[in-house]
This record gives sequence, structure tokens and C-alpha cells, in this order.
Amino acid sequence: MTSDPASDVQAQARTAHQHQTTQQLKPQTRSRHVVPNDGTSSEATAAFIRRTLCAHHSGTVKDRTSPCPIEDLLPPLTSSNEVDLQLYALIAIIIRELVWTWYAKITPDHDFVDEIIRIIAHCTRELEQRVRKVDLEALLLDEIPALVLAHITAYRTSHRPLHPPPLALDPRQAYHILLPHPALSPVPDSADPETVKRQEENESAYRQLLVQGMLALLLPTEDLENGCLRTLVGDVLGDMILGNWIGRIACEGRVWWDGIAKLAETVHERRRGPATAAAAAAAAAKGTKSQELLWNVLNYAFLIVTFLRMALVTLFTSSSLPTRSATSSSFSSRASSKPRQKRPILNMRIWTLVSSLLDLSARMPWLEGLLQLFRHGLIAGPGRVGDTDGIIDRILSHHLSHPLTTPASYLPSVLQTLRATIFPHNSLRRPSSSSFSPSAPSPSPPPSAAAAETSRSHCAASILHLIPATVRRIYLAENEAEQRKLVERGLDVFGDAYLNKHIVFAVMECLVVKIMPELAVESVQGLVRGRIGVELEEEEDVVGGE
Repeated sequence: MTSDPASDVQAQARTAHQHQTTQQLKPQTRSRHVVPNDGTSSEATAAFIRRTLCAHHSGTVKDRTSPCPIEDLLPPLTSSNEVDLQLYALIAIIIRELVWTWYAKITPDHDFVDEIIRIIAHCTRELEQRVRKVDLEALLLDEIPALVLAHITAYRTSHRPLHPPPLALDPRQAYHILLPHPALSPVPDSADPETVKRQEENESAYRQLLVQGMLALLLPTEDLENGCLRTLVGDVLGDMILGNWIGRIACEGRVWWDGIAKLAETVHERRRGPATAAAAAAAAAKGTKSQELLWNVLNYAFLIVTFLRMALVTLFTSSSLPTRSATSSSFSSRASSKPRQKRPILNMRIWTLVSSLLDLSARMPWLEGLLQLFRHGLIAGPGRVGDTDGIIDRILSHHLSHPLTTPASYLPSVLQTLRATIFPHNSLRRPSSSSFSPSAPSPSPPPSAAAAETSRSHCAASILHLIPATVRRIYLAENEAEQRKLVERGLDVFGDAYLNKHIVFAVMECLVVKIMPELAVESVQGLVRGRIGVELEEEEDVVGGE
């Protein structure tokens, strides 16, 4: 039986088309499982740490497909492997940018780097033990929000002049008068180079004083007695890390806006799954107006029943929740003869900060007054259910404060976002200031105003993307362009690097004093004398005298 030539040609064409389609689909199928090469995934982070810190341990690696875990090659920093991974990524960037740039020219050995890692591991483990004694609930929900609130209030006050331009005070001068800081005095003026020089000298002395106090409490005794090591570590921490990176890069407005945008995008990614499913179900259920009305009634009824059920279950189980009346175990509380009672969750400054960020007093003052009255009724009204150890206070402490007071649950994500913002692709982002330390690589040109404007606009868009359209139209404006303009105006409070440095230093001081309360009651020279029995060097005495 002979075959039809036309049929054979068609069969061959179909076979070739199927083969071509298969070849086109194969890379697409594989690409679904490929992790984005942005340097922040766990695999990319571990590989970066091995290349930078564990290159001399290549003999202990079985093969390239199954390398040893990081925790087997490096000493533990904390009690969490996830936190250690992100911390070691930051340490690897610091060592590569600040140590290997000059140490590799002297010798290829890793003894000095291994000693640095050993000292850092000792300090981080000591810090973890001290953090366990800190009241993180009050720190994260009351004290740090109070500092941010003071920054926002001072910024808005300083940028609302009371007099015309000839008599108006410079906003930086007004802000510094409202929130003075010795390390940031005098206010630098580009027209007067002497003020810039004096401010940099005061800031350098402040950083060294802060670092030497931390080292006096965290370094092992044998390392603290080594003056050369103490000076080297103090210069790296004070000038390179606190000065060049935290004091300049982390204070730039575009870095703040990029961090807020990444946070908003992360929240949106976590909410997109359920929201997409709900939107698809609502679209599939749409039909006639009567059917749509029926589905809306059923949805609202389901939400009401779910809310009531959750409220009843929460109230019935609130009696078994632990109380918050335990006194703080920090150094300052132990030094005080009278125990300090904890503030109610509803009376903490986090709520005032949220209201200030939303500008609730200007947009909807009636709503702010109603919420304040409702909060006062819960705290001081009948039953005092919102007062310390009340039913609502314990419920809020369990559902709101408990996740915040367990750093291992959120610290890896925070460190990963911080690294992606300050060190994109595990590389050093240069500060826009021309006073970058000469010990670090030469800085790149300062970013243009257009780049900063783009970062602010992207951040505003990310924030608006989280808010439902109906809420945006009611609370902000009807026009989308006006909505973005209002959000960008609110983001301007983090746009000035010099003013941001006030809040960064204030938060840094708060954290240091809470974790190491000895610094609040004793001088740095006294701490060093108590540990090793000798005074600091003459240069450090001058710094302490500042």
C-alpha cells in the first residue's frame, strides 16, 4: 500500500512544528524555577559568604554541588541560623570593602580576617544576651516611635516660617534649635566652610566616644587590653561604618524612600495572593444586579459572623493570657529602688505616630478626636479594660507585641531589606557627600535631583498601591495625580540627609543605652578602668573630653 505524498508532507510539517514548539517551551518551563539573581536569596547569600569569608576552607567542601553549611564553617553569631546568614552577608560586604582592599596587598592569609570574625562573634553573642533583658515591647512601640514623632513634628514646624523670606529662619537652623544634638553642631553652611569643618570634628568625636564605650563593654578582656586592636576596631566602626555608611548613606532621603518602597512591595506581595483569589471569585459571581446584590449581602454577613466569632473567642481566652505587670529587668530598673509600671498598649506613642504620619489632625480632625475619646474611655472608663493588664491590653500585647518582641521572626527579613537598600547587589552604594573617608574606595558622583525625585515618586506609588481605591478617594483626593502629590509631600519629612541624621543618631543612642545601660551612669574611662585597670590613651581621653 502506497502512502500519499501530500499526507507525508503534512505529517512531517506537524512533527517539525511540534518539535519547534517543544524547544520554545522548554526554557520557559525552566525559568519558572530559577531564583532571581539579585544577590538576596538564601542560596546567593550563602555563596557570597563562602567566596568572601570561607575561600580558605575549600578543602573542607565535599564537592561543588553540596558545600558545607555556613554554620559549620563560621562561628555562630546568634541563636538563629537565619539571622546569622544575613549578618554574615553584611560582615562579608564590610570586610571585602574595608579590609581586603588593603590587607590583600600585604599578605594573602586569612588569619587577620578570622580574628575579626571571632571578635565580632563574641560581641554579637554578648549583645544577644543583653537584648534578652530589654523591654522590646516598650522600645519598639513607645520609645522609638516617640523619637520619630519628634522628628516629624520638628520638621513640619521648621518648614512653616512665621515671617517673610528676609526675616525667615533657615529650616535647618530652626530644626536644630528644636532638636539640638552636640554631634551635629553647628549647622553646616556651604557658604561658611568653618562650620562644616567644626561639625565634622564634633561628629567624629561623638562617634569615637560611642564606639569606645561599646567596646569597653563588649570586647573580651584580652582584646580590650590590646591598644592597637582597640584603635583599629574603633576606627573601622566609628569612621567607616558609623561615619561613611550609617552617618551618610543611611541618612540620604533616597535610601529611606527606597526602603519604604521595598517594605510596601513586600506587604503587597504577601497580600496579592488572597486578594487575587477574592477578585476572581467576585468576577465569576457577577451576573445580574440582583445576583450581585445577593452575593454582596452574603459576603458582608460572612464577614460580620467571622468578626463576632473571633471577638468572642478572643474574649473567652483572654483570661489565660500572661500579664504584663512584670517589671523590667534592665540595668536601670535594677538600679532603681521603685519598680516601674508598664504603660498600656493603647497609651503608647505608636498610635500618635501613625496619626501624625497620616496627618489625621488636618484631614479628619473629627475622626482623630473620636478615636482619642474612645481610647480614653477604654483606659480610664468603667472596667479599665484598656489599662495595664486589662482584657484589651493583654489581647493587644499578645497579638501585636508578641511578634515584635521575638526578633528571630522578623529580623532576617529586616536585615535582608536593609542590605538590598544600602548595598544593592552586595556592592557599596557611595554617599552623595563629598566628605567620604579616604580609607574607603573613591565615591561615585552625587545623585542628581531627578534620581531623588524618581525614588520619592516610586515610593509614593508603592504606598498608594497598598490602599484601596475607595479609601484613597475619600481620604486623599479624587484625582490620582493629586493623591500621589499628597503622599510625596508627606514623604518629604525624610528627604533631608542632615535632618535625618538627627533621628538616626537619636535612635542609635536609645538602642545603645537600652542594651548597655552602664553607659548612662558611668563614663567610658571609668568602664575601661574597671575592666583592665588602666586609662585610655591620650587621644581617647581627648575624645571623651569632647
